[in-house]
Amino acid sequence: MISTNKKVVINKGLVEVIEYEYPIVYRRASYGGRKSSLEPPSQREEEHRRLSVKRAAQNLLRLLAANFPTSYKVVTLTFSNESKVDVTDMQNCNNEFSKFIKRLRNYLEHHGHNPKFKYIGVMEFQDSNQRGSLHFHIVTDLPYISNSELQKLWKNGNTWIEEHQSSITKNLKIAYYLSKGINDPRLKSGKCYKRSHNLINSKELIGEDAEQFLLTYPLPEEHLISSEYFESNYRGKTTHATYFIPESEWRLQHEST
Repeated sequence: MISTNKKVVINKGLVEVIEYEYPIVYRRASYGGRKSSLEPPSQREEEHRRLSVKRAAQNLLRLLAANFPTSYKVVTLTFSNESKVDVTDMQNCNNEFSKFIKRLRNYLEHHGHNPKFKYIGVMEFQDSNQRGSLHFHIVTDLPYISNSELQKLWKNGNTWIEEHQSSITKNLKIAYYLSKGINDPRLKSGKCYKRSHNLINSKELIGEDAEQFLLTYPLPEEHLISSEYFESNYRGKTTHATYFIPESEWRLQHEST
């Protein structure tokens, strides 16, 4: 058991420092990580929805920072009116997505590329077309592929590819954009998030490890991008500060040692 008032969450250059008024007690999980032994109190429905979007966006922001530090593509997959798939059924659409990923990996391998590309995906309902059809948004490090070729591999409708340079401003916009539909009640019956198995997850430091990191690598105020303060009966007064260290500076400080 570990009791601590401080936690540091590291995703390459995205560093979060979280300090609690009341100590949080952790127990080691069976796979070697750590889990909190307490659960937060239930929230009112509206507050719970707001926090759900915020937590989802924060988790996506962490994954973007850890896995796509320089650039990434945002791919959109839609179902056409001619699609034979029930475009309102999550299981059917998820099956089509899985088959698409398999075809895409085979295509990349056949053309001399690494088929183990990274991706984070979300499923959303597209109500603007009056059909309530599902579609996918994917953030990925795919090598170059033309949109026409990608559309052939998708086989179900249209595709769009957008290329972005990774930056805290862009990553925040993408993270919140991908999280906006998380509270759609139609998505509760199935898995709306997709991710490849090779994603790098957050590194969490607690207690003395967190203190040692902050002593060894002081975080400059000019890299502070947000600082929040809130209170709850569960954790008391909590501060959550987020820093973004540019890629080149982060490599110089942390990856050369």
